[in-house]
Order: sequence, then C-alpha cells, then structure tokens
Amino acid sequence: MFNKALFDKFIAEVPKKSVITIFNLVEAYKINCSLARKGLRELVKRNLITAVAPSGTYCVYTKSAAAAAAQEKAKAEKAAATAKVDAAKKEKAAAAKGKKADE
Repeated sequence: MFNKALFDKFIAEVPKKSVITIFNLVEAYKINCSLARKGLRELVKRNLITAVAPSGTYCVYTKSAAAAAAQEKAKAEKAAATAKVDAAKKEKAAAAKGKKADE
C-alpha cells in the first residue's frame, strides 16, 4: 500500500519523466511491481500519463500531452518571474549607484 507521502511524491514526480516503466518505478521508489502497476493505473485514470507501447504483460508510458503542456507553462511562468526579479535587482542596483555618484 502507498502511504500518503509516497503517493503524493509518486503523483508529483512520475508524470515528469519522459519514459515510464514498471521497473523504473520499482527502482526509483523501492516498491514492488504490483504497487507500481496500481500507481500507473491511477496516473492513466487521471490522464497524467499515456501508454506508448501497450502490451498484455509490459507497457511503456510517457507523460501525456496535457501534463507536458502544463509543465511547460509552469516553466515559462517561473522563468518570467525570475526575469522580473532580476530586472528589479538590476534597477535597484543602478538607482543605488546613481545615488552614490550624486554624493
């Protein structure tokens, strides 16, 4: 069974991976195969990952287009916020430099 902390970590991190297999999850989270399959079914149900090569015994998954778009949007917003903070720091430094030159 997943505990709350592990399940939250699983839901947050797995959709960010480009290639997702049962073995990758077993190794990364130190869980057994049946728990990894259960987690994958939950992610598919939530439309966070999609099957690339479905098979009866083994499947390869990747992040879904919606999840990828949301991830790219979050990266763009973070970059914009960082640029805004950097611009404010530069402006503040320039103002301080100009003030010091006046003295």
